Amino acid sequence: MEKKVIIDVGLAFTNEQFEQLLEASKYYITFIGLSDHCKYLEKNINSPQFNCLDYVDLYSDHDYDISKDNTDIVEIINEISWDKNTIDIWDRCKAPVVFNYAMKSENDIIYMIINSYKYLQSEKPEFLLFYECAHSIQTWIIGKVAESIGIPVRYCRNGIFHWRNVLLEGMNRHAKLITDPEINQSPKKDEIDYFKHVEENYQLDTEAIKPEFMVVMKERKQKKLFSFWHDLKNNWTRPYVSIYKNACYGAYNKVCEEFINKGKYIVFFMHLQPERTTLPEGYGFCNHYKVLQILSDIIPKDWTIYVKEHPANFYTKCSPCGRWPSFYTDIAKINNVSFVPLETDPYLMISNCECVTTITGTIARESLMMGKPVINFGLNTLYTDLPLGMYNYIDYSSLKAFFTRLSDFKSDEIKKSFHDLLVNKVLKEGVNGFDNMNEWQNSGNCIIPANQKSRFEIFKYVLSK
Repeated sequence: MEKKVIIDVGLAFTNEQFEQLLEASKYYITFIGLSDHCKYLEKNINSPQFNCLDYVDLYSDHDYDISKDNTDIVEIINEISWDKNTIDIWDRCKAPVVFNYAMKSENDIIYMIINSYKYLQSEKPEFLLFYECAHSIQTWIIGKVAESIGIPVRYCRNGIFHWRNVLLEGMNRHAKLITDPEINQSPKKDEIDYFKHVEENYQLDTEAIKPEFMVVMKERKQKKLFSFWHDLKNNWTRPYVSIYKNACYGAYNKVCEEFINKGKYIVFFMHLQPERTTLPEGYGFCNHYKVLQILSDIIPKDWTIYVKEHPANFYTKCSPCGRWPSFYTDIAKINNVSFVPLETDPYLMISNCECVTTITGTIARESLMMGKPVINFGLNTLYTDLPLGMYNYIDYSSLKAFFTRLSDFKSDEIKKSFHDLLVNKVLKEGVNGFDNMNEWQNSGNCIIPANQKSRFEIFKYVLSK
């Protein structure tokens, strides 16, 4: 019997790349995706080695008799429908504005679970392969159902630096890094040199590193990160976007206080939301309020938690799925929490803090290069052993224990441990998708093509094995 796989890549690859994947593949490929994507591929790709199945047909009634299985379908339904990530992803992707009742949503989710189970049991694929971790409800549910019946789910994700991508297996906090000499590329000299250059900048002072939002402000000639009239000019066909953003911005400003760089404090940098990096990859810690309540209970009573909003929530989008005015006022009521203005330099905040906390943010690696302890609540974004001074959430008792050890960590030892881990291990994992490191910029203009190139190589490798 011909071996099958199911992939979901959207239209991330060109027609030529897709044809190369089919030529390299030892599997029959079923592409699942949006109806428009399926129609496009069916029109432009002619191969007996693949077929397309749009989400509507995937989540339709399938002729499969569940009763003949020994699998406990009730347990699968309960496990997935009660998963907080399932509920939150459904709310983000599918929940209607009106008649948004929990029971109605649950009915729809159960229907999707049952029919993806029937489909998977009928097709029996070797594995599922996604362009990145599932964060739409369509890919999330079929992925979780696959895992529940022993079908591996593999996907690409950025490495600790975004010019590299790695292959992971398992949609959970401790996803397994798939390592193989055939896919893992050792770094070339220019990559090592560039890493050392970045590292040196972070070890100098805050003038050597400038956050993206400061560049945006300079380009727009703004003293403040957000300007209602400037934003309205960009959204003149959708004024409600700017009006809503302005309401949230006003609520944020009302609870802000100037950052005081003294005393003992920790910092928490909020994420752009909604985004995959917290949903699903927060794995129980998508909610910022929850994280800050826990931190407030653990830290000494005379410490402060300085909180800074992700600037992109205001200079790009401010979605009601992720932010609303009372979001800020509710958090500001938590003991020891103090919001700082958007324009505050994050690296100045890090320079004298006791610890940096994040869900899955790249601020973790930046802080480690500055010699600061880090708490990461979500996915282990190093995908391997942790360097000295870094803690990835396990449970409440170990989190408390880590706080008691903060004073034991020495800045130089943290820097050295992180450096050694990257040079000896992390930068040898995955695929570098950027040819000329001298031209690298941490922006979409570089990240998107690097993702496409490196993930294409990863897909080609996986499908040929």
